[in-house]
Amino acid sequence: MRRRSISRLCLSRSRDLNRRYKVGFRVVVCWCLCRRELASLGPVRFLIISVACLVLVHSSSQAWISLTLIAGQDIRTKSFLKNTKKKGKLHTDNIYCKVTVNDQEHLTDVATDNVINGNVIQNGVVPASLLVWNYSMQFLIKNINEEVLSIVVLEMCPFQPDEFLGRAELKVLDIYHEAQNTNGPIEKKLILHQVESGELTIKLDLHMFTNDY
Repeated sequence: MRRRSISRLCLSRSRDLNRRYKVGFRVVVCWCLCRRELASLGPVRFLIISVACLVLVHSSSQAWISLTLIAGQDIRTKSFLKNTKKKGKLHTDNIYCKVTVNDQEHLTDVATDNVINGNVIQNGVVPASLLVWNYSMQFLIKNINEEVLSIVVLEMCPFQPDEFLGRAELKVLDIYHEAQNTNGPIEKKLILHQVESGELTIKLDLHMFTNDY
């Protein structure tokens, strides 16, 4: 019964040509999670379904991005007090990120709060708090020229809407151009906007499905 449902999922979704890029991503995930079960179908069926999945993805997308959201630092909301040098509130608890490309979305786990270099005061300064995610995700890219990678930082609030703690955006086209000058993943630091301060460290790896771009 399980084998039939997996086969039906992979084959039936290929009919919706207008939404192939969404379906392709789900098929890849399904294939990765269920490859052992698929292998039990026998080598011929396994090969056919695997090739069908790859053809579906390649025909609907130009590339895919592997993103690891590593850490965030010094995330502060704006102070509402005017004419003051007092810094905004530093946020370190229950912080997560919402990452989107077009209508694909991933939510990270809540960050762990670490202190750089332990709790030792260096040169009279307490080390900054570092929020660590080390959360990896993948996105299919249908149009390199138009799509934008967006990261929104939020604080989870149990009894009210989650608090906005900044946004960072990166054009996929810029990632593509930067990837031409390097081998392997790219590590970047992104400044958070619409807040007093904040910085994210991410690692990106762009994979092209074709060299015709």
